[in-house]
Parts: sequence; structure tokens; C-alpha cells
Amino acid sequence: MAFKDILVHVDNTPHSRVRLALAAKLAHSQDGHVIALNVRTRPVLPQYIVSQYGGQIDQVRDTFNEQAAREARAAFDTIHPAHGVTTEWRDVEGGLVDNVGLHARYADITIIGQTE
Repeated sequence: MAFKDILVHVDNTPHSRVRLALAAKLAHSQDGHVIALNVRTRPVLPQYIVSQYGGQIDQVRDTFNEQAAREARAAFDTIHPAHGVTTEWRDVEGGLVDNVGLHARYADITIIGQTE
């Protein structure tokens, strides 16, 4: 079975570059398509934190997500696919597990990492 659509979860961690390199190598061997998925999470915070900080917490979270997305995109832009290999960048917002699971349904293989 050929792995034509290769989904890889990317973030701003050092291990994300390893996952991207693996996806690019696999795509090269299969003449595949690399889909990089960055998920901007918005965890639900306890009400006492939200009431204490108000809109500031959303600004901090949005700033962090924006910076993390830029770093992940920069890592994605460094992969140089071989001839015949195409790439795609997806940047979505929501729950990490839900989004990776949803996008994985439409890929032949999914490459994910684990926490340190």
C-alpha cells in the first residue's frame, strides 16, 4: 500500500522538525503529499482565572498561539521536498486531539509526536 497523503502534526517543539523530516522522507519514497497540521489550542480555564484576568488571558493565549504557529511554519518551510512531492500547510484552531483525529481520517498515514 502506498502512502500518498501523509499528515504530520507540527508545533514549535524541536521534535517537530524530526517529524517533518520523517514525513518528507516517507513522501519521497512514496511520491506522496505532505500535509502539515498546526493546531492552535484554546484550553478551557477555570472560571476563577477567567474572572480574575478577563480578556487579558485571551490576549496572552492568542499571542502564544500566533508565535508558536510562526515557529512551526518556519520549520515547515525548511523542508525541501523532492521532485514529485507536494506539501500543504494547515493551521486550525480547536482541540488538539479532535483536530488531529479529524484530519487523520482523510490521510493514509499520520505522524504524531509525544510529550517529553
